[in-house]
Amino acid sequence: MNSAGLPGVGPKSAQRIAFYLLKADPQDANGWRPRSKEAKDRVSWCRRCFNIAEGELCNFCRDERRDPHVLAVVEDPRDIVAIERTGEFKGRYHVLQARFHRSKGSGPNSSA
Repeated sequence: MNSAGLPGVGPKSAQRIAFYLLKADPQDANGWRPRSKEAKDRVSWCRRCFNIAEGELCNFCRDERRDPHVLAVVEDPRDIVAIERTGEFKGRYHVLQARFHRSKGSGPNSSA
């Protein structure tokens, strides 16, 4: 079974999903396709911070209680989840959407 289309889903998880879909009521299994398309159509990148958003701005950028003068720069939207679990950070985010490797020549001052 090829799970290459779903990052982070290894062969065992892909197998469990496949077995679930095979055993599921056909209406439940067929319901995944329109729901995944609907999610793809509704979700985009925040125009301000590049986090996941429904609409132009993500929930954090829309939240006026957040301190706009305090910024956490993170590699990936999943990093925000980890920070938010602490309940301590009240600023905003900027998501790089990439990992910089100074030793490999990629970073803010390189052309990579």
